[in-house]
Amino acid sequence: MRTARPDTSTMPVRGSTSTRELVSRLTSERPCVGETVARPVRSSTSATPRTTPNAHLQHAVTLDPHDDAAGRGADSAVAQDVHAPTTLGGPGPGAPTLRLGCDCRSVSTVDLGELPVIGHVPRRRLVTVPGVAMIAGGLAATVPVWLPSAIAYDLLRAPRRMPWTRVLSFSLVWSGLETVGVGASAALWALGMSGRPDPHYGLQRWWATRLVDGLRLVCDLDIEVEGADALSPGPIVMCVRHASHPDALLPAWLLADGPGMRPRYVLKREMLLDPSLDVVGNRVPNHFIDRGAEDSGPELEALEELGRGMGRRDAAVIFPEGTFARDATRRRALAWIAERDPERASRVSALRHLLPPRGGGTAALLRGSPDADVVLMAHVGLERLSRLVDAPGAVPFADPVRVRLWRWRRAEVPEGDDFLPWLDDAWLLLDDWVDRQLPRSGARHGA
Repeated sequence: MRTARPDTSTMPVRGSTSTRELVSRLTSERPCVGETVARPVRSSTSATPRTTPNAHLQHAVTLDPHDDAAGRGADSAVAQDVHAPTTLGGPGPGAPTLRLGCDCRSVSTVDLGELPVIGHVPRRRLVTVPGVAMIAGGLAATVPVWLPSAIAYDLLRAPRRMPWTRVLSFSLVWSGLETVGVGASAALWALGMSGRPDPHYGLQRWWATRLVDGLRLVCDLDIEVEGADALSPGPIVMCVRHASHPDALLPAWLLADGPGMRPRYVLKREMLLDPSLDVVGNRVPNHFIDRGAEDSGPELEALEELGRGMGRRDAAVIFPEGTFARDATRRRALAWIAERDPERASRVSALRHLLPPRGGGTAALLRGSPDADVVLMAHVGLERLSRLVDAPGAVPFADPVRVRLWRWRRAEVPEGDDFLPWLDDAWLLLDDWVDRQLPRSGARHGA
């Protein structure tokens, strides 16, 4: 079943909305009568798992997940050893210590997670908030300089695409939205509303929607979604393909655009360098994961806590691959698994575009929310933006970004040792869909 999204291609980018108007709109939002308002995760406690009937993935794949007979459908993630058993019931006595490893991470010269400012909130915000405001102010003040220069350069080098004009224009949109978002969150704090999640969810929805509007207007972004009815009602645990920086925005936009769901993200802690995400993200339930931690126990407990208390409007969002799916990273991951778990290696060796999923984080979220269904999300069209330096070569978008969602009822999701094989099979389903879509979109994979 193909579900068309509302056409908002003509919507204006309202990055110029004043902070006063935005705060007025946000503070008017109220939770529904009798609705449980979740708080950000502060501590972790052990959960009592609920046993549900096991069912093999093939049952959900053979039938349409949206049919009544079949059910409904930072890189960031807990980076456990991919060969270690993953259970929904939690580790038992003598279970191997899981680590937040680097086996599938691409190597970079600078690990942002190791920067001293990351873990120090005042110091971090003293750097990031003024920094982004200066970028926004500088770009706005120098529009008469950089805009004609970029246009002249693009007319000489790429007149049909005008890439640098688009990239610089969207940089102004992004930095402006960041500045307004931080200003609105400061106003909510001044009004004594920093502990109220609903105005911050409203701010998050506004921010995500305006960013997508900006990409539509400046970069010709078009998004086609199939299976959008899988997103509601909650609670759901949403497992998303991770191919580039912008794809972390897609779940927030999808959950906001129609169902009005409240996402709880699992994000790498480097994302705290984004000031709006830092301030607002720490006032609503999210978890910024330390992918370099030696002991994953506290991280898994935090994710289990993050899953608790989810209701009909809540969705936990996680990226089980743990990093961008590049060809070289996939080869290393598959070789690593083959050395330690030949049986699993034979299962996931058919992956052509996705990385083998890591099951620890998803399992922890499901332990925390024993009633949550599982939604899988694949997409194509953003692969060329896995590195920000490649943005000028990727815009404008020549083809639509295509999104596909599947939903499984919780009773159809196995537990214990059967969970990771189920997730592997589900990931093969996503990989097969991506493979069929790529020739249509013309998207390319980064090597």
